[in-house]
Amino acid sequence: MSDYRIGIVVEGTTDRIVIESALNKILREHTYTLIQLQPEVSDGLSRGGFGPTGSGWGGVYQWCRQIVNMDMALADNLFLQKFDIIIIHLDADVAEKNYSDANIKNPIKKDLPCVQACPPVSPTIQALERVVLGWLNLKEQLSHPFVMCIPSKCTEAWVAIALYGADEPKILLEIECHSNIENYLAQKPARERLIRNRSGKMKKLTQKYSEKSGQISSQWDYITQKCNQADRFTQQIVVMM
Repeated sequence: MSDYRIGIVVEGTTDRIVIESALNKILREHTYTLIQLQPEVSDGLSRGGFGPTGSGWGGVYQWCRQIVNMDMALADNLFLQKFDIIIIHLDADVAEKNYSDANIKNPIKKDLPCVQACPPVSPTIQALERVVLGWLNLKEQLSHPFVMCIPSKCTEAWVAIALYGADEPKILLEIECHSNIENYLAQKPARERLIRNRSGKMKKLTQKYSEKSGQISSQWDYITQKCNQADRFTQQIVVMM
């Protein structure tokens, strides 16, 4: 049994909960410590309670640029060497965005949007991975200790499969290409609702996600059968062990 030190760079808190639920199953025979690198938690409220890089996919971009601006190769960065694995998360729907959507005024490249026809999901994933490589000033694939986690089109696809896939098989059809999974979850009865729709603005309920963590873990093998990106993430973690 090994004790792994894992850093995680995520869009938001509920994404961390879902990914940690997956890790609990993938690393069930090991112990690990999960350290959230992004979003940084702050006592300030100007950025929604997060640190100077903010949250969302724009925060992931800013974290990557911070690392690059340390003016050393990633392989020589002593901070990064403290981790056995560093997970970089983005939802695949980021491929549909413009940098201006995240208030990024001077991106290093104008490589967003990069969305491709879906299905299949892989062309969009590959395009988005190249975007992240650019954020890190890399030209080839990520090396140790990095692992990319890109649920399609969002982590809520994994949640929907865990909670409703067996009883509502219609949602499984090309689920990695669906753009309305958050709305699907927001329409569930109030007692089980993970997302609240307030005048078109989706509010994710952190406590509800936490309550479903065990169910996501127990259904992880099922999720990997239905989502290529979940299976790919699992295999990438296993290789690092």
